[in-house]
Amino acid sequence: MVRLPKRDGKCFELLDCFKWTLFFLVSTASFLLFSSSIHASCSYTTQDGIRIMENQDCTETVYIEGSSWNGGIVRNNIFHNQTNYGLQIGDVEDLTIEGNEFYGMGNNAIKLKSTQTVGTKHVVIQGNYFHDMAASAILTGEPNV
Repeated sequence: MVRLPKRDGKCFELLDCFKWTLFFLVSTASFLLFSSSIHASCSYTTQDGIRIMENQDCTETVYIEGSSWNGGIVRNNIFHNQTNYGLQIGDVEDLTIEGNEFYGMGNNAIKLKSTQTVGTKHVVIQGNYFHDMAASAILTGEPNV
């Protein structure tokens, strides 16, 4: 259920109600469109059914979420000058993050997301270069293994 802005039990104006409804519909459609994918200016290729993101210059947080990234590889990228995280990973198994450079982060370079019951499993983070960041390189929540 979405609560629209109200004054005296009514929307401020019909136009305001329309704007909020349109925003909700566009936001929901964007979420559905991008679930189980990568969100950001960087992209990936697929080789033998495995998603690979490599050799890119990323200045926005990259979100890698969903089982379609199981077995995926993130390598030889540069993540820099971001106000938040470099990589945010969630609900993925057997992901490899290697040979990347992370710097100028406003937060952590890599965040392994979790909910109460779903996390990431078997994520290998090796051979990356982390420097000049506001927080620690890697942030993990439970139940990540």
